[in-house]
Amino acid sequence: MELRAYTAGDAQATSVIFLRAVRETARAHYSLEQVEAWAANYGDLDSWAAARAAAHTLVERTTNYTMLLHLPDGYTPELVRDALAAKIKTLPEALRASLTWDQSPEMGKWKQVSVDADIDIFFCDPHAPWQRATNENTNGLLRQYFPKSSDLSAHSADDLDWVAAELNDRPRKRLGFKKPIEQIGPLLLR
Repeated sequence: MELRAYTAGDAQATSVIFLRAVRETARAHYSLEQVEAWAANYGDLDSWAAARAAAHTLVERTTNYTMLLHLPDGYTPELVRDALAAKIKTLPEALRASLTWDQSPEMGKWKQVSVDADIDIFFCDPHAPWQRATNENTNGLLRQYFPKSSDLSAHSADDLDWVAAELNDRPRKRLGFKKPIEQIGPLLLR
């Protein structure tokens, strides 16, 4: 599938790259059961106003288990590539089936992330946040800890790890008021 990719700051498409659209790939190559199994993780970048720093969220689809990446020096495709591949490599193999992302410019090096971290990467349709609803909800929860006006560069990776631990220890309605940290165990034992 051919989609236009935008670079940061550009109002017009500057290049055309081939992305793996989650809806197209799923229909062509996988059964419904396989789609549910491989659509394991959602990713997104959340940046804060007036700051170069950003946080990247990795959220496991079925358990809401969350990991946060600290990007204190900005979120260029190269910085995101390196940090994301390193973080994904820390996940057990059972959780590295796939990553679904929106079509944002910081994922311009997605093919390298896919190879370096040994993970399939898919992209949602443009302007379709409901295809990553769990991640969008997690971003909202993250704003409770870091409002839009926050300067994320004032926080360390340890601070983000603490917030992720708090989110993972928080009961969720969609999980029957169980906690993500309780729900992730059975996935790890597969």
